[in-house]
Amino acid sequence: MIIVPAEENDLERILAIQREAYLSEAALYDDFTIPPLRQTLEDLRAECRTKVILKAVVEQELLGSVRVSLSGDTCLLISICAGGFRPRGPGWPCLCSVSSPGP
Repeated sequence: MIIVPAEENDLERILAIQREAYLSEAALYDDFTIPPLRQTLEDLRAECRTKVILKAVVEQELLGSVRVSLSGDTCLLISICAGGFRPRGPGWPCLCSVSSPGP
């Protein structure tokens, strides 16, 4: 598994994984109007301009992502999605990559 910055052409797949990942949460609360299920591709594109989005890739397949907002020494987790892989899927390595010192 490699963790790399997401690109514009990854956003549709990231949105699909997000929807898949949050369906169980929506079912648990019987609320399918939660923000992760309502987010549009345009919303995600706008978020991409202001947040750090990393993706987890295995054999050229995007399996998960993490989104964070960075401000000085503070890293705010916005979203972590890894459809079908909880609890030991690609989400954790993505999160660890964000918390590692970078260039």
